Amino acid sequence: MISVSPTRLSKRRLPWVLLLTMAAVLLYVGLAPWHWSADTPLLWDMSHHELGAVDFADALRSGSPVRIAAELFTADLYPPFHSVVTGSWFAVFGSSPLSWLILGLFIHLATVILLARRNPLSAALFLGAPLLMGLAPTLMVEPLAILLLVASLLAIERAVREESLRWYVLSALLALSTLLTKYNVGLPLLVALPVAALSRPGRRNLFFSLGGAVAVAALFLLFLALQRQGFSMFAAFARNRSNAAGLSPWQHLAWYAQLFAHRFSAGPLVAAPVVLLAALASFRRSAITWAAGAYVLSSIAALALHPYLLDRNLSAPAVALFLAAGIGAEVLERVVGFRRLLPVMTLAVVIAAGLRWDDGRRLVEKEYPPIQASLAGLSHLVEDQLRETPPTLILGTFDGFSAGWVRLLQRRAHTSSSVMIETPPPAFSPDHSPPATQLQEREDELRQWWAGGGSSQIVVISLLDDSPLLRSGERGWNEWMRRMAATVDADSTLRKVRSDTLRVGAVLSVYHLMDGPFWFGAGWNPREDWGRWAQGHQASLEIDSDTAARALRFEVTVAESSPSPQTWSATVDGVDFGPFTTGDPPWTWQEMELPLKEGTHHLVRFHFERTGGPAGQPLALAFRRFRLDRADGSQDERSPRPKAGG
Repeated sequence: MISVSPTRLSKRRLPWVLLLTMAAVLLYVGLAPWHWSADTPLLWDMSHHELGAVDFADALRSGSPVRIAAELFTADLYPPFHSVVTGSWFAVFGSSPLSWLILGLFIHLATVILLARRNPLSAALFLGAPLLMGLAPTLMVEPLAILLLVASLLAIERAVREESLRWYVLSALLALSTLLTKYNVGLPLLVALPVAALSRPGRRNLFFSLGGAVAVAALFLLFLALQRQGFSMFAAFARNRSNAAGLSPWQHLAWYAQLFAHRFSAGPLVAAPVVLLAALASFRRSAITWAAGAYVLSSIAALALHPYLLDRNLSAPAVALFLAAGIGAEVLERVVGFRRLLPVMTLAVVIAAGLRWDDGRRLVEKEYPPIQASLAGLSHLVEDQLRETPPTLILGTFDGFSAGWVRLLQRRAHTSSSVMIETPPPAFSPDHSPPATQLQEREDELRQWWAGGGSSQIVVISLLDDSPLLRSGERGWNEWMRRMAATVDADSTLRKVRSDTLRVGAVLSVYHLMDGPFWFGAGWNPREDWGRWAQGHQASLEIDSDTAARALRFEVTVAESSPSPQTWSATVDGVDFGPFTTGDPPWTWQEMELPLKEGTHHLVRFHFERTGGPAGQPLALAFRRFRLDRADGSQDERSPRPKAGG
């Protein structure tokens, strides 16, 4: 084995750290999408991470330990540490695009500095990877997970070299933090930690390393056990969706090898030497080599077996490979006797990184399109609809209008009763149109949703063929989306109230569910078996009269704990009615003389002077049934059906 002191480059280290840090700042600022609008939530996965961070920031500001714990242990798919870090930043500096772009710069620089202090070539390779460039200015999980991974590997090296319990504890904590940032990035560290200790045999190293790995695994299992969804959350992440189930492990490896050559290297000609340098590092018996090697091999084995091919999955093992390649360059420099070999290679890769900067820019624009700023108009339209008439069902493409995007709009609209069904469903691959039978099942599911107890409002978002937001793999889905829009148009229980085409090629159409002649607007509590409570000081009811009518009657009561009698009034299309007085329970009928023409639409607003429902809830009156007295002497009495989310 060739022995190279890890501190031999200390006299030359500082200039390279400064050079690489400067290069990192220039590359990052060049790629940072400063033009993203503060009024527009981020897209797909990023909106999910933004929402988690905003929720955690709110919990911190509340100062409630219970609420903070709830945010930590109610995650749905991703572990919470990214939300903890980003949310803590948001709690202090706010959640504007500039805020998280600055946080992203700090994370990016910290990774470069750690790598550069250990080996300048490793940091240069990190800067020269186009895909890692593209990830740096985003609100994705990978940049933070990679930073924690690098810190973990360096802490493991120090722990093994010094046989230090303190450093073993630190390395275990960093490994746990990595695992709680992204599962597939952290799990291979449970292999790397004990393997690294074998590079320097000793009872203390063996005991500390095994103890650290067992402690991390135990704490991770405890975390999963305390989760609201238990182990099912981790199982859902591990399964993910399959897009390569028919491929062999060797085909998986070939796909990732090609990906590494084109997305993780400063050019295909650099990829092979990087792998060779990493292999050369095996001639040096050191903890960092063994840890990085074990990490890369265990990660690649998992990627070969998992049926979901995703470019970001290669991010962490690629960085570990860069770390090993830097060590291999030290070995090669020692063998050939050329003391300037490592600086020359580092400078060459830095120059290549600058030349490949445009590849990183194209990746940013492809994955996180700058045109997103133009989605502010769509965001405002959807936000208005959420505020006007909850509950709402939104149908849209997964990449453009994901659940996190809608939930962020819900927060702005100050409503929690909206519903999101995203398409394509996660069970399907976005790269292939699903079988016709599955599409039909999905259509049937949605029809049942809005026809048999669904939402009072449906917002359909689809993309035109020339939309810059439309990816090639989504055309089949978008065709289905337009077919669903046509299905909605043809549904006699729905009424289109607006349709807007935006300059980004997104079409937003809004439909209202016709629940007999009556359907609820804003200001109502969720449906109960007997009817609904009106909430606060105002509630609205809309009426579509299919026949001429002369009066509207409604059965109403007050809560037993409410002040009685209660006086209230109403307006119908701006015309005042009342005041009405409602006394003690039980139910009583009230009437408004309301001449309605056939085929007309009317808005009724109830106004309540006082509130005070059961258990101190801010409730006014309870409504059970509504009746139209028709002009021909007949009656049309309806008890509105339950609606999802309300």
